Amino acid sequence: MHLGVLDEDRALYLDKISGRRRIEIGSRIGDRQPLTSTGLGKALIMEVGEARWRELFALEAPTFGARQAPLELWLQRMRNYAAQGYAFGLEENEDGIRCVAAPIRDVRGGSWAPSAWRAPPNI
Repeated sequence: MHLGVLDEDRALYLDKISGRRRIEIGSRIGDRQPLTSTGLGKALIMEVGEARWRELFALEAPTFGARQAPLELWLQRMRNYAAQGYAFGLEENEDGIRCVAAPIRDVRGGSWAPSAWRAPPNI
């Protein structure tokens, strides 16, 4: 499980709790990871709107690996994530790792920090 916050144009990992299975995930506390290719990052930007999504996608595009979805598919997924209140990491950032991420809300319903639970795709 990961806990993180928005740090400029990256997701800053504040905490990480490892699971019981021997699955190594490359993230570390203090890492700054992409917003558009991590479940945590997508949860952080769910509420910023499509214009900002496009800016962030273009900003991170030069670093994309082969697993990143094309812009229009990614935007459709982000619309769905925003509507349902949680996001998925679909192996775009780390091969063999998928996750679900959701914001932790304050008493007023505002997003404080998202958390993400990661697992291999066959679980």
